[in-house]
Amino acid sequence: MKAIKSLFLLILLMSAGVVRSGDNYLIQNSIWTYGTLDTNSALPYIVGKSLISIQGDTLIDGKTYQKLKSQYSLNVSYYYLRESGKKWYIRSLYNVNSETLLYDFEADLGDTIKAPGSSGYTSYSMIVTKVDSVTLENGARRKRMELGHSYVWIEGIGDLRSFLGPIMPIPTCGIGCISTPSMLVCFKQNGTVMYSDLTYCSDCCLYTGSDGLQPASSPRGLQCLLSRDGMLDYQLPDNTQVLKNAKLINLSGSTVWEARAGFEDAGGRISVSHLPHGIYLLSVRTSQGVVVQKVSL
Repeated sequence: MKAIKSLFLLILLMSAGVVRSGDNYLIQNSIWTYGTLDTNSALPYIVGKSLISIQGDTLIDGKTYQKLKSQYSLNVSYYYLRESGKKWYIRSLYNVNSETLLYDFEADLGDTIKAPGSSGYTSYSMIVTKVDSVTLENGARRKRMELGHSYVWIEGIGDLRSFLGPIMPIPTCGIGCISTPSMLVCFKQNGTVMYSDLTYCSDCCLYTGSDGLQPASSPRGLQCLLSRDGMLDYQLPDNTQVLKNAKLINLSGSTVWEARAGFEDAGGRISVSHLPHGIYLLSVRTSQGVVVQKVSL
């Protein structure tokens, strides 16, 4: 009996070790894609994308850092990031001689997170105002934190508005300023999508670190037809694609219809006669990616 108890305890300890190792989130083949969203048109859309990827590691002052490549259009910058427990520290062109706290995923509700300023930026101090959890697309549960009124962090991923936001605050617009907010549209590791928000783009999870901002592949567009009896028919030209999900989204971002089954020949039908007239987004997730089509009802 003692041998059985000892074996059971050993298994528990080994399991705890496996769970703890999950804190090592900064691994090769990690890719963050952020989109710049234009909200000033009738139909918001992504006007630009930036890609952050891990490109190997390096030693600085005896510590191992992951080398981050940040690309926006033809502009490329490099940063150095390391994790210590649940804290991430960064070196950049703004603070090349020292590291600055970027994320503290260990903080809890009511805690204040402080970091010294870098060149050109003042120090920041933010209070954690909400803590809950979120299920990622691979089924993993992660801690989610809200800080102040501007930041939402997911443990092991970062801020949903700007990866470098905590040390490089996005300017707030004054009177007459046209704002173009940024948002995390995709995060993946080893080719697996962990988080995505593809409301405004269909190809944001197709970029790779080696190929930069060139899509690795691109699913073909949707064909839509509104019938007289109030049905919206949609069809992918390639009927060999496997549909996994389809949803209709209004301009406020609310899903007004969704289906996860019942597809035939890479298409389906939606009853829309009860919906108000206007512009909608039809988002279809396939085995090859996500296709988003604007439709007018």
